[in-house]
Amino acid sequence: MESNHDHIKLTTSEIGTLWSTYIENTALRCFYKHFLQHLHEHDIKSITEEVLTLVEKIIGKVKTIFEEENIPILFKMFISRN
Repeated sequence: MESNHDHIKLTTSEIGTLWSTYIENTALRCFYKHFLQHLHEHDIKSITEEVLTLVEKIIGKVKTIFEEENIPILFKMFISRN
């Protein structure tokens, strides 16, 4: 059974929410990377690494959505490329 759906563009509100999510998680990624460099407690370090992995997945998903929608992420010019 074939399905023929038209592509529905994101609303301004949806784009704004995704952008906020991207900015927040990009800032969190910077925080967690810095935090991990100075953390010595093994249990906390492993949890922080898991959180960092989750944050990076969220950033990746939002970037994918923006790329599929042809929405440029100009902010990436100003952040670290880690």
